[in-house]
Amino acid sequence: MLSIHASTQAQIRVPTQDHVRAAFRTEEARIMYDRAAMAPGAEPQDFGTPLPVTYDRDSLLQQLASGQPTELLATAGVLRWSQRPDMYLAMVCLAPRAETAERYRMFVMHGCDADSQEVQDKMSLWLGVFSKRPGASPVLVARSHEAVSVPVSWANSNIPQPRALDRSAAHKPVLRWPDSWRRFDLQPYLLRPGDTEQGWAVAVRASWDEEYKGGGANFEMLYLFMMDGARLRPVFARPMAFIKTESVGAGSERAVSETVNMLTVLPEMRDGYADIELRERNGTWKRVFKWSSVTGMYE
Repeated sequence: MLSIHASTQAQIRVPTQDHVRAAFRTEEARIMYDRAAMAPGAEPQDFGTPLPVTYDRDSLLQQLASGQPTELLATAGVLRWSQRPDMYLAMVCLAPRAETAERYRMFVMHGCDADSQEVQDKMSLWLGVFSKRPGASPVLVARSHEAVSVPVSWANSNIPQPRALDRSAAHKPVLRWPDSWRRFDLQPYLLRPGDTEQGWAVAVRASWDEEYKGGGANFEMLYLFMMDGARLRPVFARPMAFIKTESVGAGSERAVSETVNMLTVLPEMRDGYADIELRERNGTWKRVFKWSSVTGMYE
């Protein structure tokens, strides 16, 4: 390693591409690097892993995205919710074209990845929560009612901004959609501490990749959804992590950068919702988000 620059996106230089992974300081960054380098689906929480025997793809499509064409179903997933052992998290991923969905099904592709970074090629994600009692059929408890479309705000963030940000929306930098819906985040986020039935957030991780001459960057975002009766509604969407590698100098040397945040539920509350804090791992940056009854989101 030739130099280390102490900053929120500390840059480390390594002699070759083979040294890049070991240069990342956090386990989260190394996992992001591994995920960017190979197809998703290696972990149980990744979208598209095998369905439990009591669920099937067509039934999930009809219950989570009623009225959507069957030929557009690319993949589906169901995962036991660790915070609620009697409940399961579910998703269906719909392609923009039948041939894209067919390719997913034919090659057992995981995740929910766009054909390209063009808006017309984006995949759509639909979410649901099922209750499953022993010996009984699954019962749909809540669903998103529409494809997830909430933009991710980069305002007041320590994460570098991707080139794809839209700055025309209320003069705030936002990413309208990810290019990959990745996985369920099974960390415990109890946002309404007095409500152990519907107070847990359903958490989803998504990503955005950018490639350029001599390197590339990967951005990861966190979405939180709350059960509001039979509806799953988004309450939080923010960037969480960033990794970047690029060529430097005349040889094979690479520069490696990363920023990784972690989310903590705080004891302070507003209108029944706990405050949440984003804090940079191995850094000093932090930001507290509070519930807004006006927007129905964390601001």
